[in-house]
Amino acid sequence: MYKKYSARLFNIYGGIAQLGERLNGIQEVSGSIPLISTIRWCAEYSFNIACFQGEAGFFVTICGLQPLSSCFFILLFLEAIRFFVAKLRCIMSQLDILHILEQVKGGQLEPAEAMTRLKMEPFQDLGFAKVDHHRELRQGVAEVIYGAGKTPEQIIKIAAAMRQRGQETILITRIDEGTAEAIAQAHPLEYNTLGRLGIIGRLPEPDGDGHIVVATGGTSDIPVAEEAAVTAQALGNQVIKLYDVGVSGVHRLLHNLEPIMSARCIIAVAGMEGALPSVIGGLADAPVIAVPTSVGYGASLGGIAALLSMLNTCASGVSVVNIDNGFGAGYLANIINHMKQKP
Repeated sequence: MYKKYSARLFNIYGGIAQLGERLNGIQEVSGSIPLISTIRWCAEYSFNIACFQGEAGFFVTICGLQPLSSCFFILLFLEAIRFFVAKLRCIMSQLDILHILEQVKGGQLEPAEAMTRLKMEPFQDLGFAKVDHHRELRQGVAEVIYGAGKTPEQIIKIAAAMRQRGQETILITRIDEGTAEAIAQAHPLEYNTLGRLGIIGRLPEPDGDGHIVVATGGTSDIPVAEEAAVTAQALGNQVIKLYDVGVSGVHRLLHNLEPIMSARCIIAVAGMEGALPSVIGGLADAPVIAVPTSVGYGASLGGIAALLSMLNTCASGVSVVNIDNGFGAGYLANIINHMKQKP
């Protein structure tokens, strides 16, 4: 066992030394970068490891500290190295992009070819899933995990791959409480029971052009609305919720005109006859995203009646997503709320 740990330590040290050599080459192209200098220092000095096996057992000496004979500390040290190497991989991806940009600047690479290279950055193949780490660069939003149909173990491994590449906020949709509890054993998950979705990591600070309103016709529509609201929040938007303001008591909607009239985008969630988006579309000058839900009696046909009603609205500026697709509405609202920031 001691020999196995010794081999692992030397392999890790060799890998870090290779990263250091690569960083040397990139620094020659990119110039003086404090971050690169710091990483090089870590690669050259912080991992000055001496491993030896003697009669007293296996010892590790780290940066001049006294030898440690406990296997617990050895395992702890290996875990710290694993975390550091994962961070280095994330940094290397950024340095690869920097290297491409420097080639464009030096006239060695055409801008169109550089864009092609950036779009073709490799994904990570886990066997059962191919994690698209470069989606944020192409589309502006990192990959989201659709939880339905996936086992908790698969979700845990996908999320681990994302976190290792530096993704700070991971959104997981359509998971039940049992799956959420299993994921929470491996990752710091915050679970939204109503919306059946979870977030690993912290919510970003809102940086949109304005706020997004999420309105529902009734209380029964809240689960779909919560999926939309949490999705928008996870993508960096301020969300104002107006629940149970449907047309059966339209005065409730008219009592909340201020946030509606000042919204950058409005998500209107309704089942039954699906009239709410048309009413809001006739009041506000912001785009309205209509979300039909499967709430209703027999002739609602599981949301088809609401869907057809929304598609046939006479109010201008209303778009429609699929039945119960709160995520799609929240995602689209995020794009609208960040349009002014696009170059």
